[in-house]
Amino acid sequence: MNKEAKFFSTKKKILYTVIILFFFLTIIVLVGEVTTRAIDKPTEYSNKSVIHDQLGWVPKQDYSSTYNVKNYGKDATSYIVDYRTEKYGFRKWGDPDSPKPIVWFIGDSFVQSVEVSNNDLFYKHIGDSLDVEIFAFGQAGYGIFQEKLILDSYIEKVNPDLIVWEVCDNDFVDDYAPLEYNSGYKVGLRRPYLNLDGSITYRKPVPRWQEFVDQSKFLALIRKKIQNTFEAKDEVTTQKLINDLNKDYKPYAESIAITKLIVASIKETTKDIPVIAFSASRFEPSLTNITDIFENSDIPFNNKIGKQVQKKTKEGPTLLSKDGYHWNPEGQKFIAEMLIPDIENAITQIKSKN
Repeated sequence: MNKEAKFFSTKKKILYTVIILFFFLTIIVLVGEVTTRAIDKPTEYSNKSVIHDQLGWVPKQDYSSTYNVKNYGKDATSYIVDYRTEKYGFRKWGDPDSPKPIVWFIGDSFVQSVEVSNNDLFYKHIGDSLDVEIFAFGQAGYGIFQEKLILDSYIEKVNPDLIVWEVCDNDFVDDYAPLEYNSGYKVGLRRPYLNLDGSITYRKPVPRWQEFVDQSKFLALIRKKIQNTFEAKDEVTTQKLINDLNKDYKPYAESIAITKLIVASIKETTKDIPVIAFSASRFEPSLTNITDIFENSDIPFNNKIGKQVQKKTKEGPTLLSKDGYHWNPEGQKFIAEMLIPDIENAITQIKSKN
């Protein structure tokens, strides 16, 4: 009898120990969560953007900031940037009732162009040269699907005569969460994704367990600390797999299929409004694949700009800002010169039909 009583006493001790540990762990997590949320700043993709339920994140509207940016290269000079946004976070919001042809530029960080002042933007140069009314929306980190949602939201307000769409090789990553899991380039925020069946999914581009854990700011902080400590430095990135395998890399092939759907939906939304597109980057095989998608959708596509920027920079002076990717003021002028013939030709065709 004594042995049996002793046995149950041990079981109860273990049970009580587990309950007490669970209780204290719960208290620690709750206190940690409250503390983390109290000292954590509001979540932003950058100081120029804010989180948005439907779009992931958007540029702040009516925002201004002045700062210095360096040119690309050793011993590079710096210049002052006067960054400003207008209505709805557009970098340039024109007059929808203008008698001039209305040209709307849509894209990612290359259209947002935080590296230059408003007077140095490539579409400002284009507007001055061709006497057209300019609208421009760009947001760093966007994929083509998020840009398509911007098109849906504002096309009636802008009422464009021509749409100029800028794309980048990393759009395949931005438009498909499994590619961003292991990407060397990563935004990592919750955003909308188009599925192959046409439905829309909202999620963070991370494994499901991490998405669950990151709902807690405190647990997300611990997860990041552990991950940064033990993360493998020789990890094979998405970019390397794309470069080595191209469409034989299944997630990349799936992203290409989704991008085809997105571009087809752009055609459905724009209807009779002409669209022309160009790539801001030059990396293969993404450049060839994105070119094929747009051209097969009967959207004229300029795939030479990224290569020309690289060539011109090698000849000097540099057309790039400090990160070696985005355009400085001289680069913006060069981009305008490259795009003007395509836009002028499209506007001529529009006028001839009217």
